[in-house]
Amino acid sequence: MVPVLYGLENLPLRVAGVAAFGGQVRRSKVGQDWIKEVGGKTVRGEEGVAKLTGKIGMAAQLVEPLDVMLVAEHSGKWPKDEQAVRRVRLAWLGEVGRQVEKKMKEVTVKMMGERLAVM
Repeated sequence: MVPVLYGLENLPLRVAGVAAFGGQVRRSKVGQDWIKEVGGKTVRGEEGVAKLTGKIGMAAQLVEPLDVMLVAEHSGKWPKDEQAVRRVRLAWLGEVGRQVEKKMKEVTVKMMGERLAVM
């Protein structure tokens, strides 16, 4: 996925950096590794989203996300106002999501608050 992010061309600011962070990346997470494929008796994949099947008496497996930080290329045109910077950042993330969906047909992208979720 990293080459796809670096290869996005129709963005106002290109992706200058991609860095994963958190316990999963450092392999410092204490406990069992819970990242598993979607499927089985309780969860099925539907349009790129894990959905519960409704079977009683079974617990769904957890799919833990990987946090990734995207860095936009440098520009001297960023606004000075903090709220304006936030709106520009969210618009940029939304555009990154749209471009990723165009390049990778098998993924679903959704904005979740101020985060971009790629599933």
